Amino acid sequence: MKTFLKAIMLFGEKIKELVPLYLKVCFVPSLLCYIFVELCSRKSVIDLFLYFFRDPFVFFYNAFLISATASVCLLFRRRNFVLSVVLFLWAIIGVTDMVLLSFRTTPFTAVDLLMLQNAFQIMNHYLTPFQVVLIVVALVFVAAVCIWLFRNCKKSEGSMDYLFRIPFCAALFGLCVLFTQLGLATKILDRNFGNIANAFHENGLPYCFMNSLLNTGVAKPDGYSPEQVTVIVEGMGEFQGKITPIPSQGLSVKVDGETPEQEQQGNEIKQEVLPAKENPYPNILFLQLESFFDPKLIENSSYTEDPIPFFTYLKENFSSGFLSVPSVGAGTANTEFELITGMNLDFFGPGEYPYKTILKSRTCESIAYNLRKLGFAASAVHNNDGTFYERNKVFSNLGFERFDSLEYMRKVEFTPLDWAKDSILIGEIMDIMKATEEKDYIYAISVQGHGAYPNEPVLSAPAIDIRLPEELSEKYYPFLYYVNQLREMDEFIRELTLSLAAYPEDVVLVMYGDHLPGLGLTEGMLKNGSLYETEYVIWSNFKLEQINQDMEAYQLPAYVLGRLGIEEGLLTKYHQTEQEEEEYLEHMQVLIYDMLYGDMEVYGGENPYQPTELVMGIRPITLLDAFVRKSVAREEDSVVYVQGEGFTEWSIIAIDGKQVKTIFLSENLLATTEVPKGAFYVTVRQQGNDGVALSETAPVYVE
Repeated sequence: MKTFLKAIMLFGEKIKELVPLYLKVCFVPSLLCYIFVELCSRKSVIDLFLYFFRDPFVFFYNAFLISATASVCLLFRRRNFVLSVVLFLWAIIGVTDMVLLSFRTTPFTAVDLLMLQNAFQIMNHYLTPFQVVLIVVALVFVAAVCIWLFRNCKKSEGSMDYLFRIPFCAALFGLCVLFTQLGLATKILDRNFGNIANAFHENGLPYCFMNSLLNTGVAKPDGYSPEQVTVIVEGMGEFQGKITPIPSQGLSVKVDGETPEQEQQGNEIKQEVLPAKENPYPNILFLQLESFFDPKLIENSSYTEDPIPFFTYLKENFSSGFLSVPSVGAGTANTEFELITGMNLDFFGPGEYPYKTILKSRTCESIAYNLRKLGFAASAVHNNDGTFYERNKVFSNLGFERFDSLEYMRKVEFTPLDWAKDSILIGEIMDIMKATEEKDYIYAISVQGHGAYPNEPVLSAPAIDIRLPEELSEKYYPFLYYVNQLREMDEFIRELTLSLAAYPEDVVLVMYGDHLPGLGLTEGMLKNGSLYETEYVIWSNFKLEQINQDMEAYQLPAYVLGRLGIEEGLLTKYHQTEQEEEEYLEHMQVLIYDMLYGDMEVYGGENPYQPTELVMGIRPITLLDAFVRKSVAREEDSVVYVQGEGFTEWSIIAIDGKQVKTIFLSENLLATTEVPKGAFYVTVRQQGNDGVALSETAPVYVE
């Protein structure tokens, strides 16, 4: 007993020593670091003070989070060095958040670390060479300071008392968990981030960043079980005439032996896996328009002419409405995810990109998979790098059979900011439709409206001039550039619809903006009062009743398919039948969790979707011959000429498996001056600026 009491007394004495040490070495520096981090995030001293007095618990809770991570320095003899590194990392997070918020409205999350490859791909669009140099210099400076600290920080003397320090640090992390649960229980902290920008503002950057690091995927719903899933699926019941199928080209939808007239009276629709030639439905196209919205929605703004006259006409004459999207200023892939899968991104971790997490390793029910059962060919088109958001891998897991990216397009025009213009998509879409025997499901993604938008004049003769409200006066040049890009995008939409209007098959084209542009807009500036709303239009080259309705992005595909008499796919049917039910969102989360992370009870316990053999491009790239000739410029030099078909400016010659500097001469001829000695073999790769080969031809041998 005496030994136990002595141990208790010794532990108490050690705690008395460690607490002041922790407060002095860890908490006070962490508090100062947090002030710096939050100041970077908010960019306002006044806002920082208001935040402190409004939510003191949240303020000190976030400082405590940083101090808990900094407490690991107590376990090292080079205590000051480890402390400096930890606080440097938090400071870098704050600075990175500030930089990102100058380009977009979405804060810095842990998922952005998975997007580094994509960030390097588009860095030239956002940063000048001088800014890139500054960043490199800053990183070198930080590294140099860390090295200096490592060499010059004195080691702690005396015993480290790990027997007491390790439990003490563990207790600090335990307190973090306790305080977090207390904050969630009292609703001082938010559990779910409906608006991630507001969440960072109200909950503090450290908490939200750590949340984005630890909270990914779909949380397991309370009471989740195979029985619960079965009850939800069976509760959907039979699909009793809630939609009216629209036959294409005079063909009738197969309806259990009944006539279309009888079906419209309420008989059940039974879908089959239809042979392509018996597909009675129209071609279905979704067109996702980069950063596209109607600028006339900005209060007290005016334009010398309507920037989007054709889209305005479409809104007035075809089915349209506001579309609630999951992001602002960035996050194209997340709107895309909702429109392709019908899944609600709110159920995933804060700031998460499913393309960079779950969809990298497994397949997922999608509109592409479902429509292929009905005889559709499923293709994706994007006039940007094929590796961006790793679409060249993810689209295989989403059921697409073909992906036509920028690297396979010819005669591409670019904006002053070096984004491909959307007009190139017209020929690509029409070529896909002509090349396939089946009806087409095409998901097209535009890029012309992408930021960052210039702060100086870059257009020599802008077609449209603008007048902005006073609070946006500093954004004149970014808006001027953006609005004139909208004008060209609107013309692209007009030309595309004209091409589709003349197409000899029925076509439905669904157009919408993926998110608002990153131009410093606030809800108070917009007539519709929301930063998370764009607009959609459903156009068709046959008669389709005009119905104007607002909805969520994940509801739009099921709604469109319902208008066409298609219910294929569990989530499609769920959205079509259960939207009015009280437990609509709760049960949707159960289904999505079961599909992606649970027992797949909805599919009988086995994933029915297999990755596709994704074909890149729509025109075959063929290598026919390769030969060596003397250079015309210098007779002593040699040149390897490569002949083939379908070459583009992204075609790269590889000799003996190693890529070489390539000269693009024409769609049939490439050349390189890097000529090896002896025999070698040649291939041609299609690859973007990141150097990732999307496809490669069969080799040709040169002796």
